Amino acid sequence: MNPYLPREAEIVERIEESSDTFSLHLRLTDGQPYAFEPGQFNMLYLHGVGEVPISIVADAPGESGSNATLTHTIRALGRVTRGLAALRAGDRIGLRGPYGSSWKGTRWHGGSSSGPGKPPPGSSSPPESQEAELPTQ
Repeated sequence: MNPYLPREAEIVERIEESSDTFSLHLRLTDGQPYAFEPGQFNMLYLHGVGEVPISIVADAPGESGSNATLTHTIRALGRVTRGLAALRAGDRIGLRGPYGSSWKGTRWHGGSSSGPGKPPPGSSSPPESQEAELPTQ
């Protein structure tokens, strides 16, 4: 499928996460499979209003192919995201993507209980030759 052409998605569930943040569980209506990698995003299009880039939070566990749902968590800040916030289950939007580079297989760089820049206990770390040098302050 061409990621530049919009596909129709139905909202199957809307969850209020906080006063200004909500999640949309979407199912593509064309019955075609959809694949994405961690770190990618979709362009969500609200007909007559515009589109916004929104990270893909998750796909439904155990679902695949034409029955799969995609979850996007959105903060209502602008015209398009406030419009998306007004939608309910059964409403339909446009979806293009996935876009962006995946971070699948990249090394973890955050802090942990092991210390800054160290992987969490029990995780595997790359050989020393692949370790990035941290800037000194």
